[in-house]
Amino acid sequence: MDGGLLTSSFSKLTTYVYATHLFTFTVDRVANSMTKGLNYRFMFSRNAIGYSDFSDSSRVGLGPLPSQPTPSPQRDVVGNSPTSIGLKWNELVGETLEVLEYRLYMDDGNGVIFNMIYKGIDLNHIATNLTSGIGYSFKVSAVNFNGEGQQSSPPSVIKSCIVPSGVQAPQLIGSTSTTVTLRWTQPLSNGGCPIQSYAIFRDDGANGDFVTNMDAA
Repeated sequence: MDGGLLTSSFSKLTTYVYATHLFTFTVDRVANSMTKGLNYRFMFSRNAIGYSDFSDSSRVGLGPLPSQPTPSPQRDVVGNSPTSIGLKWNELVGETLEVLEYRLYMDDGNGVIFNMIYKGIDLNHIATNLTSGIGYSFKVSAVNFNGEGQQSSPPSVIKSCIVPSGVQAPQLIGSTSTTVTLRWTQPLSNGGCPIQSYAIFRDDGANGDFVTNMDAA
């Protein structure tokens, strides 16, 4: 320890000689007996003339940034309405450094400008105050001691609506020995999104389950 300047909490890694305009040094974990997953402090103490006072210390976790979450957030079973979307995403496991929080990003409905709408350790969130029928894009990232990792890609696009409700029973128009003609009205609520199609189901003729799709178009 040069001139007694290094405290007992720190070990000397290298004597740096200025050679270029770049001030970088890569610390080798094995050569310096460091343990991955732990957090270490670093200080710099030399200038062009000699040893100066120690710089402030920087703390670094010995490990990479968090992995990129996959897939992007998906629709959850709770929290959905014509103006809200319930979201969930997968937990990152097996990371070298502990995941401290997740960050959820949502666009403005145009897929261009993303803003963070949640940060925390939970794996779900409800996006509220949305416009019915708009497809919003979502992506998520993870944060550890060293910072934020890559955001999930591609973003998921989820519409702020739910399934239609208030569907009325079909009405008979006419029938023959081989055909039945029916008509129906629009459901009382489209759930916030335009109706894309209707499907007619029938039972087995003996009050059984409605399992046969007559017309998925």
